[in-house]
Amino acid sequence: MHAIEQKRTFCARILATAETRIQDRNGFTALMYAVVAGNHNLVSLLAEEEAGFVGRWHEFLPSKFTALILACYYGRLKAAAILLPFEGGIKDSVGRDPRYYAQNCNSRVPVQVRASLMDLFNDYKYK
Repeated sequence: MHAIEQKRTFCARILATAETRIQDRNGFTALMYAVVAGNHNLVSLLAEEEAGFVGRWHEFLPSKFTALILACYYGRLKAAAILLPFEGGIKDSVGRDPRYYAQNCNSRVPVQVRASLMDLFNDYKYK
């Protein structure tokens, strides 16, 4: 997780298999750190193993957030597209789904990215 935070992609790829399914004290997984860092290669690598884990604490989100909710909140369109099939139906502790965070993402997310996130959800067929 620390390697991802420090943008040490080579080290993170090596550690990915050893650190999968481990959460830090806030409930973040390596996948969640990869989403926040915008590292789509690591998101792809970790998605299958770590999708579905929920975080416990984030300064702007209620508990039980997923990597997809983080992707939507931070406007990480590519990560959201990767994670949607895995976590599209998971809600946070107050009952909000990822679509809510695509509509109400961080104010720094450009309008066109926000629109693309909404298109992603509108085009997705839930299974």
